[in-house]
Amino acid sequence: MTLKTMVFAAICVVIFTCCLFSEILVAATIEISGVTRLTDNNDKYDRNPSVIKYGEEYWLFYTKADNGTTNGVRDPDYNPDNDSYVIWYKTASTIEELAQASETKLALSETGRPIGFDQRDVSAAILNGNLYVFASAGWGGSPQPVYYYTWNGSWSGPASLGNGGGGHANVAYDANRVYIVEETGFDITLQSLSYTWDGATLNGPYTISSGNGVPKITLLSGNLYVVSIAPGATAINVHTAAASANPSAWTYLSDPITVSGSYVWDPCIFNDGTNLYAVAAPSTGSPDQQWLVQAKSTNNGVTWSAQKKISYGGYETTYWWDFWPCGFYDGTNLYIFFAT
Repeated sequence: MTLKTMVFAAICVVIFTCCLFSEILVAATIEISGVTRLTDNNDKYDRNPSVIKYGEEYWLFYTKADNGTTNGVRDPDYNPDNDSYVIWYKTASTIEELAQASETKLALSETGRPIGFDQRDVSAAILNGNLYVFASAGWGGSPQPVYYYTWNGSWSGPASLGNGGGGHANVAYDANRVYIVEETGFDITLQSLSYTWDGATLNGPYTISSGNGVPKITLLSGNLYVVSIAPGATAINVHTAAASANPSAWTYLSDPITVSGSYVWDPCIFNDGTNLYAVAAPSTGSPDQQWLVQAKSTNNGVTWSAQKKISYGGYETTYWWDFWPCGFYDGTNLYIFFAT
């Protein structure tokens, strides 16, 4: 099995060999065997990827910032969280072919985008034969419900999921329903919440944790696993609940990723049908740098391997942000997509 890491804004792929992925539990570094750019966007940010296989095609969704006025030159005060976003996507018969696939704008995400909805986060699911793309505000503008776009040969939407206003959202799914997690509140009112949706009825919210933000979710062997940023932003927590229409009983499991001397953001969690993988993005203010680390659990999130760095967030003394990772398993290989 290989681990392939894909980078956004411009987007690249970093490939790890099977034995190296096993060895990174004890090795000090991870060797890179190749880099391929997926997008080539020189004046706007591409971020928040989501990958899904629908039919015979792999669909790569991401959001592209509205603000291109600086022609790719971002001064130190630029903050991509102050941009609004439109959803774009690529399709291909293999993950590797996404690099050559053309970009397509989900036009309704521009023409139909609700006023004040910055639409930074995107997350895809399949239900009842339809492909759904869920979009959340990412705490841009005012708090907004999650909206979704539907593909069944053509796009429709956006439609409101009908939840309370929130920020970052993410989804997992099975044959019966979509499982949604969302961050709500701010500072002392911050919470990570869950909902379920069967295509018609929304259940929830159910509190996963208080004080935690930016939750991401995966489904493994009938259980839901959620990573989120712990209070203080120096650790990533994992919580779990049995997958059901009403997942109200959430249990704290462990901290797969912790940091010292920095803060940690943008967690994600995914699985290969047996093991769990957590990835997150620590950062420092001086230098202004953000990189990626990962950890692996072979016992359903109870314990984790020693975390290892999988990107540098720069080159020599030139630094940048590697952020918003998204994991994906295609039945053979493990991939991590992320923005840079």
